[in-house]
Amino acid sequence: MYSLNSNKMISSKSKKMYCHFSQTHHQKGISLIETMIGLTLGLVLIFGLVQILTANRQSSRMQEALSEIQDNGRLAMEFIAREIRKADYWGCAEDIDDFVNHLDPSSSAYDANLHDFTNVEGISGTEGDGLNGSDSITVGRLQDGGQMLIAGMADVGSPLTVDAGNGFTSGQVLFVSNCRGGDIFQNTSSTVSTDGSIIHETGNVSPGNLTTACPNAPVCSGGGINCLCQVYGTEAMVFPGIHVARYFIAMSADGLHPTLWVNNFEGNFELARGVEQMQITYGEDTDNDNSANRYFKANNPNLDMENVVSIKVNLLLQSTSDNITDGSQPHRFNWEERTAEDTTASATIETNDRRLRRAYTMTISIRNRMI
Repeated sequence: MYSLNSNKMISSKSKKMYCHFSQTHHQKGISLIETMIGLTLGLVLIFGLVQILTANRQSSRMQEALSEIQDNGRLAMEFIAREIRKADYWGCAEDIDDFVNHLDPSSSAYDANLHDFTNVEGISGTEGDGLNGSDSITVGRLQDGGQMLIAGMADVGSPLTVDAGNGFTSGQVLFVSNCRGGDIFQNTSSTVSTDGSIIHETGNVSPGNLTTACPNAPVCSGGGINCLCQVYGTEAMVFPGIHVARYFIAMSADGLHPTLWVNNFEGNFELARGVEQMQITYGEDTDNDNSANRYFKANNPNLDMENVVSIKVNLLLQSTSDNITDGSQPHRFNWEERTAEDTTASATIETNDRRLRRAYTMTISIRNRMI
């Protein structure tokens, strides 16, 4: 019995010693080397994640800047191209000089900037007078929304008749034209939108029409007070005014970004921000084949603007945000005077403000000069 108890005692003691050894082994701490390796691996992973996030952020900013430039470039080019294509349209008349102005210059309400159309041109431009040496371009034409006469006039003092619901209003300055010329006058009818009758008498409007006999002009056929200079038939059209727009580059209203502006009879308006440069060359047709033979800047003494049939517009756009590119960004901006066959003219520019830039070029035909 003693030996059995002794064996039991020994066995119990051995188990206690084994359990103590086992517990001590599992509670051992992490060494300094293991800690340093873990920290190093963690830092490497964090650095990699930061690099990925930074690259994604920079890529996102690049895409946003590129999208912004493309949108602004497309908007700017669309406006300018549409204006140039429609420029120099005077109905069937060849030029604004073929119109006779019946507005009364002696009226206190007469404003030469609004009512004198002698200086209006279909196409004109300036050289280097804008921001960063940019050019400007001005286009003139009759406004959209012309209405055909539905009945001929009985004489030069008769009303003009168009469809009802034409959108014309009392006191509106109107242009009527056919292939022989045209007249400019103020509508004095208060019922034009309902009965289609356009009257050109003195009326209660400002500045009003001339109260004397027809002005002396080559196309005038004579007549009394408040006459027009022609007896218009159903070949003629009446237009709701004149459209003159000047496009130029200047700083935005807040002074932060170069911007494409438009000036018209209603004032100045921002069209597209980030337009840094605009250079324009005019394609002159010298052999009457409706194709440009040479391109000149607006101030070239050899340029005859009356023979211009196409216009090359060059725009340089920049992102409104900086720190987009990794460093200086060289780019080509083609704008110099050249002939139609010369494709080598260009200017290489290098900028250091880290803005993204793109150049846009379009050659636009003046449709009304290619008929």
